[in-house]
Amino acid sequence: MRYILRPATRDDFAFMRDTKLDGMRPYVEATWGWDRQHQEELFLQKFDPDRSQIVVVDGTDAGYIQLEDHPEEMFLGGIYLTAATRRHGIGEAILRDLTKAAAARGKPLTLRVLKVNPARHLYERVGFSITAETDTHFLMRSS
Repeated sequence: MRYILRPATRDDFAFMRDTKLDGMRPYVEATWGWDRQHQEELFLQKFDPDRSQIVVVDGTDAGYIQLEDHPEEMFLGGIYLTAATRRHGIGEAILRDLTKAAAARGKPLTLRVLKVNPARHLYERVGFSITAETDTHFLMRSS
């Protein structure tokens, strides 16, 4: 599957919230326990469409990414895909494209992933390595 990115807007709030909470629930639940209302409040507090782009596949919104361009790095705040579009290579394609874009700017792509999230293996497969860890997360960097 091929994808394109479009800028997120405030109108994408519900789609983005539901996509993130659906995708992250198993890992949040395993790490801290699940409280939907609390997760919705956190999402609302951090919602910033200016740092997000909607992933579009075949004309349909399929998820979103959060990306921050810092002087020393590009930080990937997350890739969140709908259930129907997970495990079709879209996340890997996005990671490879973002890694190339960061390298073209002379920067690494960095991210953090919950320790219980198997996405870590995808990140390692496309060239990320662990640079540090917290109680709950691995911090990773593209090579």
